[in-house]
Amino acid sequence: MRLPWRRNAREAELNEELRAHLQFAIEQRIQRGESPDVARANALREFGNVTHVAEVTRDMWGGASWDALVRDLRYAARGLRRSPTFTAVAVATFALGIGANTAMFTVVNGALFKLLPFAQPDRLVSLSRSPAASGPNSRSGLSDHTFVELRATPSRAFSSMATAAGKPMTLTGNGDAEQLSTVQVSWNLMSTLGVPPAIGREFAAARSARGDCWSRADARTA
Repeated sequence: MRLPWRRNAREAELNEELRAHLQFAIEQRIQRGESPDVARANALREFGNVTHVAEVTRDMWGGASWDALVRDLRYAARGLRRSPTFTAVAVATFALGIGANTAMFTVVNGALFKLLPFAQPDRLVSLSRSPAASGPNSRSGLSDHTFVELRATPSRAFSSMATAAGKPMTLTGNGDAEQLSTVQVSWNLMSTLGVPPAIGREFAAARSARGDCWSRADARTA
């Protein structure tokens, strides 16, 4: 990028050099006996398009792309000033487009690209099994029996296996009953995810039930 005052100085030098070359060619022809008008016409024809020569010289300086961008931006700015309504519509369109893209990227980044808030999230995998003849109402996942068999089978692929499943429950006591969305988990889920409990302690294997699959929480483990 050239400094503005340096560019102006080089432009003046270029114009002066082109003028000097052209004047020298005219004087040479006059000395050979041509009239001033004929000498100037022949010199211009031999010298070529002065504007084109100046543009080629500027390209040799470098920064032609930057100069073209600046000219385009100035032209666009003048056009936008002449049409305020079009400018307002264009700005609003750009704002809506940028906002929509930002929102979409935020959702995609959180769902696909952002790592899960667990220890070593790149090593976590999810196992499921779908029926061979799966229909629109079929559910993927592992049954309790299958999970217990997988845990009992020696494997070098997994260092730990845990399970979790949503289950609605009804809370009763004082007042009306309330249905809650809860999750049943195996006793080693938190240690598998590498997440310490915020309050209390983790589930113990001794508290597991149903074939060492689900854990039962009470006041002593919560």
